[in-house]
Amino acid sequence: MKRALQVGLPLLLIGAALAYYQLSQPHTPQALFLKRCSTCHALPDLSGYQKEELAPLVQFMRTHNGAYRVISDAEAPVIIAYLESRWPISTSSADPDPSMILIQTSRTQ
Repeated sequence: MKRALQVGLPLLLIGAALAYYQLSQPHTPQALFLKRCSTCHALPDLSGYQKEELAPLVQFMRTHNGAYRVISDAEAPVIIAYLESRWPISTSSADPDPSMILIQTSRTQ
């Protein structure tokens, strides 16, 4: 019994920690975008960008602003594809996707 507790309890705790980690990760492209990009800054108004500017913008954030610490190599294309799939991006309150009604910021700042 004591041996079972010595082996079983640590395995149970490791399993619980892994389950918690898995459940806390974003599971959709939208959730990935919201979680990763808002980690470092308020979500910007992307409606002023052209579709072809979105991929370079995400890559610039990763290479120049340190977002490589937050957005992995595998996650960057998912975020880019999500943003491009939502094109044209609207800040209208009529937009059916509330995640795309983003905080207004100036593109020139």
